[in-house]
Amino acid sequence: MNCNKIRDIIITDYVDNELDGRTREEIELHLSSCSACRTFKAALVSYISEPLRSAPVFTPPVALWYKVRSEIERLEDEKPVFIGTIISSLFPKWVNIAAMASLVVITSLAGNILAHNIWVKASQQSVASASAEESDSTALGELADIPSEQVAKIYSNIIGG
Repeated sequence: MNCNKIRDIIITDYVDNELDGRTREEIELHLSSCSACRTFKAALVSYISEPLRSAPVFTPPVALWYKVRSEIERLEDEKPVFIGTIISSLFPKWVNIAAMASLVVITSLAGNILAHNIWVKASQQSVASASAEESDSTALGELADIPSEQVAKIYSNIIGG
């Protein structure tokens, strides 16, 4: 699997523990070798999963339950109860349409903003890790020009032997 496919799975099923064992193992194997995807997973958990887990629980007012209950009892004799029937009887049709449209727009915007922030952060950390690896290999390359006796002497001075 490539990084894009891995990130799609991380967003949709990995953080929710919805994967079968084989797929989860594939993701774990990829994460062990790909720092950019590890960074992406960490950002996702940090910015989305943890805040949702600690979100406050909303308890609706008691009066709302009584209104819903009385509507259910009234409709039981007429026809089967559908949640859409109950909701539409509580609010005018235009309120339902406006609420749904608002939810779609807000969810879309929030998802785009969160995905963009996660992608930017993962990209920045990926670039930082790549430049660190490049500077390490440059430093090792410079050691190749030094005669082996001098390298051994430098190591023994550093280690203390």
